[in-house]
Amino acid sequence: MKSESENGQRPLLIETMYLPPVMVMALIIRAGEVILEANEHYQKRSYRNRCHIAGPQGLQRLSIPLAGGKNARTPVREVRISDAFDWRHQHLQALTAAYGRAPYFDYYMPELEELIRKEQLFLYGLNRSLLEWLCRSFDSEVRIHETTAFGRAPASQDLRGRFHPGEAPASGVMPAYYQVFSGRNGFIAGLSAVDLLFNLGPESPLYLKQLRLSDFNP
Repeated sequence: MKSESENGQRPLLIETMYLPPVMVMALIIRAGEVILEANEHYQKRSYRNRCHIAGPQGLQRLSIPLAGGKNARTPVREVRISDAFDWRHQHLQALTAAYGRAPYFDYYMPELEELIRKEQLFLYGLNRSLLEWLCRSFDSEVRIHETTAFGRAPASQDLRGRFHPGEAPASGVMPAYYQVFSGRNGFIAGLSAVDLLFNLGPESPLYLKQLRLSDFNP
C-alpha cells in the first residue's frame, strides 16, 4: 500500500460508517484513498450503524438494529444485522418521505434501494458496499483498503473516533445548500452524504470542494 494518495495526501484511516456524513465524504474524496478499520471492536452510539437525514419534521435518525454480540468485545466484522423487524422497509420509507421531492431522488434512489434491500448478514459488509456506491455517485475514484491488524496503517491520517452522531458541525462551517424542507426547518448541517446527493446531484462534488477540510480534520 502506498503511503500517499496520487494527489499527495495521506490516506484516511476511519471506522466503518452507515451512509457517512457529508464532511466525512469530503475528506475521503479529497484524500482519494481510505483505509477502513476492519479489526477494531464494535463501538456503540456511533455512525457505525446509524445516519442522520432531513425528514419532514427536521433531523431524523436512522439506526440499523444489530443481533446479539453488539458489545464492545465483538470484532466489528462479526457484528450481525438483526432482521427481527423490517428495518430495511422502514429506512427506505423514511428516505422516500425525506427526499421523494428532491431533484435527484429518482436518479440515485434505485441503486441505493437495491443495496439496502440486499441481504447482508454483517454490518461491515453493508457499510463497505454503501461507501463504494457513494464514491461512485460522487464521481470519485477512491481506493478503499482495510487494516490487516488493529490500527496498522502508520502512514495514514488517523481519524478514527473523530466523528460522533451527537456532535453537529459548528455553525458556519458548512455552507447552506438546498434541502427539501429547509423552508420549514431551516438548513440542517452534518447529515448523511445522501442528503447532498439527492438535493444537489452532479453539483455535489463542487459543494465538497468549498468546504474547509481543516475544520473537520484536526
